[in-house]
Amino acid sequence: MKHLRSGLSDLAPEEIERIAHEHVKGIVSEIQAAADALHARVHPVNVIKRHPLATAALAGAAAFLLARMFRGSRRAPAYSAAQAAGSEPSVGKAFGRSLLSGVAGALGRALPDLLLMWYSRRRGRQQ
Repeated sequence: MKHLRSGLSDLAPEEIERIAHEHVKGIVSEIQAAADALHARVHPVNVIKRHPLATAALAGAAAFLLARMFRGSRRAPAYSAAQAAGSEPSVGKAFGRSLLSGVAGALGRALPDLLLMWYSRRRGRQQ
């Protein structure tokens, strides 16, 4: 079996260390550049700019579903066995439902304004 001479044995240890450091630095910079490019591609603002209608439709559907889920039915509530026994729902659960209901309502109120702003900016660019 022949041993290939790479010439590294002829170099001083400091020179080998410098070469290795340059290679590692190059690899790290390439990885960082690829990560930055990926981050720029999948950044939420860039995704919204590339797909505004899909984003608006998704936001509207999410606001509608959240509002409907937390607003509940208009019919009289059916009592569960626990409520019939006199126990109240936990405070944490009630707080969570109240918080999510508020967020859903805020999204539902803000969505028309956001869509109008987006539409007016888009029309301004096209003219």
